[in-house]
Amino acid sequence: MYATGKAGTVYLCHPFLVHSAQVHRGSTPKFMAQPPLLLKGELSISGSDTGYAPVKQAIRLGID
Repeated sequence: MYATGKAGTVYLCHPFLVHSAQVHRGSTPKFMAQPPLLLKGELSISGSDTGYAPVKQAIRLGID
């Protein structure tokens, strides 16, 4: 799978996914960034099944 996008595009995925082996055919180094997702407040993933931000919804799906 290839993921391409415009500057500022964000993909929410498991960290190991972006480390998939792929031949580098270019002459300049490739770089990727995996900045941490910092919470603004306490993480609450219990309760209603609606109204969650994408990160919280991904965590809920991973736990179930």
